[in-house]
Amino acid sequence: MKTWTVQETQDWYKKYYVDQTDQDKPFVSPLYYRGSNDTHHFFGARSMDEAFFIKIKVTDLSLIDVRPKWKTADKSESAGSFGYYAVDPLQNFKRVSRSQ
Repeated sequence: MKTWTVQETQDWYKKYYVDQTDQDKPFVSPLYYRGSNDTHHFFGARSMDEAFFIKIKVTDLSLIDVRPKWKTADKSESAGSFGYYAVDPLQNFKRVSRSQ
C-alpha cells in the first residue's frame, strides 16, 4: 500500500467526495480513521463494491484521538463499522459526526 501525503489525501477527498453530487459520489461513506501504529495513520472509505485505503506517516499528521490499528476480525464491518470515526481531511482530519 502506497504512503500518501496529507495534501494528496485532501486532493483525493475533495475530488471524489466533496465535489461530487450526492448521486455521483463513488463512496457511500466519508473517510474513516482506522487507527495507527508506530509509523502510519490508516484511513479508509467504502464504495458500493469495494473499499479504498490510505496510510499517512505519523510524522506528517498529528491526530488528537489516536487509537490502535483497526482489526477487522475484532469488529463487524458488515454491521456498518468501517473505522473508529469519520474524519474530514479538509479540516485537518477533524472528527466529524456520522450524520454528515
